[in-house]
Amino acid sequence: MKLPRCWGGCPISASAETMELAEQVMARLQHPERMKRALDNRIKCCDMEDLHLDEGMLSDFIQAIRYAQSVSGQVDVLLMPRNVDVVTLSVSGRERLNQALKRIEAETGARILDFSETPPYSVSNFFDTDHLTLFKGRVRFSEQLAQFYRDDME
Repeated sequence: MKLPRCWGGCPISASAETMELAEQVMARLQHPERMKRALDNRIKCCDMEDLHLDEGMLSDFIQAIRYAQSVSGQVDVLLMPRNVDVVTLSVSGRERLNQALKRIEAETGARILDFSETPPYSVSNFFDTDHLTLFKGRVRFSEQLAQFYRDDME
């Protein structure tokens, strides 16, 4: 199915000039120096590489999954695409993440769907360290997720 050219980010009526300007804005947002500053800020506030996960927050997340399971037939935990050109998990960060995911799965039975690295999402899909662009990244992930669930239902 061919989607409208601006699906997921702008009105279908957007002019070619608007789309060109949007591309220029994205190019500025994706500049390597800006991405480095964004990563430095995310490391400071969110421990983006080493992932020293807070026990209370992890327990609250598990509680939220259990609540969702009480009102839904299926609850999946999605790991969103990671900006692999900018963010690299440390060895210890990856281990802490894996331990947390194993705990979540063991305590809730929820399926873990890891889209964080496969297929890789390059910097062109992000407008900062970890947020997908409206025009490209979100559309790509929406299509990937739709394909995953379509295949899963077959």
